[in-house]
Amino acid sequence: MKRIGIIGLLVISFFPMCHAQDIYLGAGYTASFWPLSGLNNVLTHYQEVRMNPDPSNSPEQEYSSSVGDINLLGGLTASFGYLYKPETNLEVKYMNRRNTQWTSVVETASGESFNRNLSVNTNSFGFGISKLLLKSKRDHIIGGTVNFTSMRMEITEGNTSAKKTINESMIGVMGFMKFIFHLKPKSPLAISINPYAQINLIPADFSELNKTMNPNTSSQLSGSELRGGVLALGIEVQLVYFVYTSFNKGE
Repeated sequence: MKRIGIIGLLVISFFPMCHAQDIYLGAGYTASFWPLSGLNNVLTHYQEVRMNPDPSNSPEQEYSSSVGDINLLGGLTASFGYLYKPETNLEVKYMNRRNTQWTSVVETASGESFNRNLSVNTNSFGFGISKLLLKSKRDHIIGGTVNFTSMRMEITEGNTSAKKTINESMIGVMGFMKFIFHLKPKSPLAISINPYAQINLIPADFSELNKTMNPNTSSQLSGSELRGGVLALGIEVQLVYFVYTSFNKGE
């Protein structure tokens, strides 16, 4: 009960602060071309070995080629901005970007066949600052964040519930621009279109994925071939709500 009371006091004290400042909340969808060169090298090698089977390399023979490379990730996104000084915001961003489309059909030495699926799921949290640029017809917000990204890769086979999970972490920076279109004059609701670029200062390493996907031929790929790229480009579309509407009234 004591803990609930403390949380209640924090919530009550937070609301006056909200209405004393400009705060915006946004939620929507994002799509990005993610730097997965190392992952795609693993998948290419996987296909080459099984499309030209050598019993010494793999006991499996693939009779249907897999989907191909994974480049585009998409998913839900959310943002929070708090105006702590005139036209300058603290910015918090969350992005979930994923791809579940890669599938390979495998035939075993005994003549049985099954699907092998690979899914990629990333969760990014960004913390930084943004600048509000007021215009007569359209508003802009330009900003940057430091991003912490976790990537989970899951390999499933057939209809089994067992999954092989591989986790990777990345640290990077993101620059973005929000083009804000208000639904009507002085409305707290707006649509924003947000292009962005993310640079991964510590890129992903797909060595563990390579050992899992290509257990007998993993040594044929070098360390440089198993590292992810650096630059990701993407775009968000969000519905944005401004808690305190002085932003829209030009106060």
